[in-house]
Amino acid sequence: MSNEFEYYPKYLMNKKLLQFASMLLVAVCLCVNFIACGDDDDDVKKDGTEQDDAGPVRPVSGTENGYAWVNLGLPSGLKWATCNVGAASPWDYGDYFAWGETVGYGKSDPSNAHNQSYTGGSTVKTDCYWETYKYCSGTSYSTLTKYNHDSDYGVVDNKGTLDLSDDAARVNMGGSWRMPTTEEQRELRNNCYWEWTDSYSGKGVEGYIVYKVKSASDKGEVKCSGESTATVGSYSLADPHIFLPAAGYRHTSDLRDAGGSGYYWSSSLYDGSYPNRAYYLLFYSDLACCPNGLRCSGLSVRAVCK
Repeated sequence: MSNEFEYYPKYLMNKKLLQFASMLLVAVCLCVNFIACGDDDDDVKKDGTEQDDAGPVRPVSGTENGYAWVNLGLPSGLKWATCNVGAASPWDYGDYFAWGETVGYGKSDPSNAHNQSYTGGSTVKTDCYWETYKYCSGTSYSTLTKYNHDSDYGVVDNKGTLDLSDDAARVNMGGSWRMPTTEEQRELRNNCYWEWTDSYSGKGVEGYIVYKVKSASDKGEVKCSGESTATVGSYSLADPHIFLPAAGYRHTSDLRDAGGSGYYWSSSLYDGSYPNRAYYLLFYSDLACCPNGLRCSGLSVRAVCK
């Protein structure tokens, strides 16, 4: 009797467990079906955005703190501004900045004591060279006061990326805008389709139209000036893109190569033997690359945000 008494409750317990397991299985199946239906519904977006296979929907364009951006489908998800810092339209050149300075050439910058000393008290920067460079205390690159990893070049602080307080994009545009790193500029170079134009949108301004690619085979392709329209893919201004005008650069008081080339600062100090240099994006009508140049020169800035 005792054995029968002990067996009976165990049988009931096992039966109840089986019933519970069956109910749980049904609930799981219902949830899976519900989620699957939800995914199917989400594939169709009323606002025209596209579903990214890797995750969330990303709009093609938008604004950050009042400034427009374009999503070029980059692996990082980084969004690029449609205009240069200081420009009123995509075809305007905008301002020219020495690396780490946040006020452009020809404008007043009371924070640049070195420029004031050189000019005899003027706060307006009319010369892009070491004598007026904010983070230099003398007349040469060997007197750097910030962003330096070699004592032969001045004060060592081992900073390799601009502080946001020295970032021309963040200071002038606010929000989450900032200057791109050299790695992010290389991402733009290697993951978009670049097409040279002699007159962007009929405005008579030369430069590169940087398109979101339609095919993986177009990534990193550079369509040079004078090449056939059959080169690589077929793109138009209706496709997602940004325009980088060939604004040239400032050295001393001269504007050089405007209309023929573009020079765009990154936020990255050159990591080689010369901390008086920083990385930038360079392009001509037949190439685009990311070399390094003198920090005191005045270059364009194109902002990014996430």
